[in-house]
Parts: sequence; structure tokens; C-alpha cells
Amino acid sequence: MNRYSAAGDPEAVEFGPARVRLVTFTEGLRRGPYAEEPRTLARLDARMRDTGLVTFTDGPHREIYLPDVRETDPERTRTMLRRPVRAV
Repeated sequence: MNRYSAAGDPEAVEFGPARVRLVTFTEGLRRGPYAEEPRTLARLDARMRDTGLVTFTDGPHREIYLPDVRETDPERTRTMLRRPVRAV
């Protein structure tokens, strides 16, 4: 077993082997209200096609919200959009 924190630490977390999958993503930064997200995703998809990439999952894209959306004007929100990709 591996130790997450320093040896001898009584609060150390033990964990066993884990499976890791490396994934390549394409990403784009969207600024503005969430209603504009489909347009940004369409531009991201066009860029993927132009560079010979396709998404390899039927699942949703990933969103990373950069400012706290509860405290930010909708026109100033920023969201990092990511799609897992592979070469055609």
C-alpha cells in the first residue's frame, strides 16, 4: 500500500493500485452568458474537424467555471469547455 501523506502520520490515507487513463482534450474558453454556449461548442467542433480530430465519447463535454457564477455578472462569466478527442 502507498501512503498519501508522510510516513508515521496517524491520519495518513492508505490506498491501493488505481487505473489511470490518459485522455487528450480540445478546449475553448467561452466568455459571456450561458445562452451562447452552443455557438462556442459549434466553433470548437469545427476546429476539431479542421484539425482531424473527433470526440470519442457520447457523453457531455466538461465545463470548468472560472469565476464564482453566483457573484459575477452573466456577461462577464468565463467557462472552459473541454471535449475528449482522438485522431480520425
